[in-house]
Amino acid sequence: MKVLSQRARLLEKISYFETKYGKILEKFSKELQEKEENHEEWDDYIEWKATSTALKEINDKFTKIFPFPSKKRVNEILQMADNADFVTSGNIDRDIYGK
Repeated sequence: MKVLSQRARLLEKISYFETKYGKILEKFSKELQEKEENHEEWDDYIEWKATSTALKEINDKFTKIFPFPSKKRVNEILQMADNADFVTSGNIDRDIYGK
């Protein structure tokens, strides 16, 4: 489950930036455009944006890998993974598909 560990690292990085700046990426980006240039903030923005893009790509891959009937179910599985309740039994088919 390499994808899930990569995803967890990306979520941690996004959380770091959201905590550091007290806002989500979209709001930070808008405010950054409207004020005087700050190199540290621009560097963080570039890294934050890349991290968010990588997370979206992983989420898209996860959706393609597991043929769930709905995006809602995929989001439920990803939420379980975020809460460290995922693949605890060692039986991935049972943990994911309930089989």
